[in-house]
Order: sequence, then C-alpha cells, then structure tokens
Amino acid sequence: MFFAALNGSQVGALSGLEAFKRIAYGNLFRGIAIIIFVSAGAALRGITGALIGYIVVGAATAVFYQIAVRRECALNAIRISYRFSRTDLSILSRFTLPVLITTFSYTPAAWWSNVLLARKSGFAEAGVFGVALHWQMLILFFTSAVASIGLPMLSNLRAEQDPEKYKKCLGINFLLTSAPAIAIAVPVALGAPFIVHLYGQSFEHGATALMLISVAAVLAALNTPVGHAIWSLDATVSGVLLALVRGGALVLAAYAFAGKGATGLAGAYVVMGVVQTITNIPFMMWLLRRRLAPAPIAEEAALA
Repeated sequence: MFFAALNGSQVGALSGLEAFKRIAYGNLFRGIAIIIFVSAGAALRGITGALIGYIVVGAATAVFYQIAVRRECALNAIRISYRFSRTDLSILSRFTLPVLITTFSYTPAAWWSNVLLARKSGFAEAGVFGVALHWQMLILFFTSAVASIGLPMLSNLRAEQDPEKYKKCLGINFLLTSAPAIAIAVPVALGAPFIVHLYGQSFEHGATALMLISVAAVLAALNTPVGHAIWSLDATVSGVLLALVRGGALVLAAYAFAGKGATGLAGAYVVMGVVQTITNIPFMMWLLRRRLAPAPIAEEAALA
C-alpha cells in the first residue's frame, strides 16, 4: 500500500507535466514486473510469496517513476523541493483535502455494501459478486488508462481560457472513455452465461449480476470525464457534495437489494450509476455555461 501511494503521487507529478509517454512506459514496466515477480512469488511461497512479489514490483516501479520525474523536471527547469510553505498548505486545503473527502466518500460505501452482501446473503454470494467486479475492471481498463490524461489536459485548457478548445477536448474525452467501455461491456453482458460457467457450477446464477455490472461500468465510464470537468473548473465543493451523493446512493441501494445476493448488489451499483448520471451531467452542463461564458457576457452579468 505504501508503494501504491508513492507510485500514485509520482504518476500525478508526471501527469501534471504531461509526460504521458513516460507514464505509459511505467505502466508497461509494472505490468511485466507483476507477471514475473508476483507469479514467481506465488509459485515459490503461495500467498505470502505473491505479496512479496507485489512489494518488489512497487519498489521497482517507484525507482522507475522517480527517475522519470527527475528527468521531466530537469527538462522543464523545475527544481524539486520537499519543503512546505503556506502556499503549499493552501493548495492542500483547497484541492487535496476535497479530493481525499471525495475518495473516502466512495471507498467506505463500497466496502460497507460488500459487508451488507456477506451478512445478508453469505460469503458465497460475495464471491460471485467479486467475480463480477473483476470483469468491471476489465471493462474499464482502457477507460482508466485514458482517464489519467483527462484532468491535466482540461486544467491546462481552462488556464488558456479558450472555451471552444476546452469543450472540444471534453467531447474527445467522452468519446475515448465511453467508447472502449461500451465496446467491451456489450460482449461481456451478452456472454455473461458462458463467462460465469467457466468459474464453476456454483457461479452460474451470477450471469445477471455480471450483466448489471456491465451496465454500471458503462455508467461509470460516462461519468469519468464529467468529474474531470467539474474539478478542472474549480467546483471543488460541488464535486465533494456530488461524490457524497454517489456514495450515499450506493449504501442506500445496498441496504435495499443486498438481501437478493450478488444480483441485488450489482443492481445497487446500477442505481448508483443512474443517480450519479442524472445529478452530475446536468450540473456539468450548467457549470460549463457559467464558467466558460464569453468575456463580454461574463462582464455584463457581473455588472447586473
């Protein structure tokens, strides 16, 4: 977990410098290292060996990214400093803290929904739902890869104060995040009965759960660039509130449907996605009109 957090901060620095090629190389390096070290560790010492393999991968990736960060900083004449000033603390309070609250609003909600499923329907159903979530990760694989460049690009374009260029980039982000998810989700949903059959007879009833998770994954992909737009337009308080609505929707839906097994909890994720969509997208459209208004219109509104 330590190295995961460290790798995340390094990727964030590279994203801010728009060093997306180095991030791609880092992901490739990490993927190859996982295959080698985690597989070797699992073969030699089981679960403990696999975890040791992950530690080795995290450490090696941290070294790789640190070299990349230093090179990018040198190219951009940026001096790396580990000292904090009042300005830095202000950034932490205005941006980092809201991001943390946003993350914490969803992670406990997802964890508690899994607890509800295990308590109401048993560990077997939790296992079936875990399989569905793994396929959600596959559906969102390309979306997650593309999403890492969305916020830095939109933030930079926001600073350039070019509304048309910003909207065009946002539209491209919508296409690049949603199209791959839909392209993968459709065959996964259609092939759900065959997919769950591969896991064994006790998983076969999870086909509906996998179909619902496919729908939830598409909704998540659609909302990814929406979140980037909200944060890049400095609507941090609204972003936090919308995240709390998202987490709350999942918990309430889990209380209502977790008793129906993996299918019920998958349905709760769909409910969460629907609530997120009908709240986030209209707000984003309103925010775009307000924050990206042409200068004369903005001035007239200020005078009024």
